[in-house]
This record gives sequence, C-alpha cells and structure tokens, in this order.
Amino acid sequence: MMAQLQQGGPDEKEKTTALKDLLSRIDLDELMKKDEPPLEFPDTLEGFEYVFNENLLSRIDLDELMKKDEPPLEFPDTLEGFEYVFNEKGQLRHIKTGEPFVFNYREDLHRWNQKRYEALGEVYKLCALYECV
Repeated sequence: MMAQLQQGGPDEKEKTTALKDLLSRIDLDELMKKDEPPLEFPDTLEGFEYVFNENLLSRIDLDELMKKDEPPLEFPDTLEGFEYVFNEKGQLRHIKTGEPFVFNYREDLHRWNQKRYEALGEVYKLCALYECV
C-alpha cells in the first residue's frame, strides 16, 4: 500500500509523509500495555486489517501523538521573520536562496509544517491588506 501511495501525485506524497511521521511516533510497547485483552490475529489479510484498525488504531490519541517531539508552534509575525520577501515581480521568495515557499521545511513534522504555513498565510493577509507587495 505504501508503494502505491508513493507513486501518486504531490498530495499523495504529502499524505505518505504525514503517515510515515505518525507511524514513527507510535510507541507500540506503551500502546500494547492498555487494559485490553491480547489481540488474536486472523488468518486472512482482510481480517488482520479489521483487527488492526479496530483494536490498535482505536487506542491511539492522535492529538497527543502529533505533539510528540514537536517544536513549539511559535512563528514570526513578519515576512522577514520567516525569511521571505516579495521580489520585484511580486513573487514570494526566500531571502537567502531566492526559492519559492517550501511547505516541508521540517521533513518529519507534517503538522508543524502545516501550522507554519497557516502562520505565514496570516502574515501574508496582513501584508496584502497594507500593500507590502
């Protein structure tokens, strides 16, 4: 399944990165210590997927999992703070590299990247309002 996702477009690649990030944060030992009877593994793949989805995934606290080992969600309040400016053509570019905005600033932290993107969007809205371009 992972190979199929990786062959998809940018959205699928982003989903795959997010899924890999989530799976890398799961502490299976801790997850298995929950007060539930041990898992019985079925003979078929379909049966296994059901057991996995119903028993294991239901034990995961996604909010806590996403926060694990994540840097603080504190971002600059200016374009320069993000190290971005608008060039003479009105394009948003990185101050040092001249490259367009890069969503995956931290490859292993999809949620953090999303929050950074949203924070930059808020700065951009203010900039557009006050005609910073």
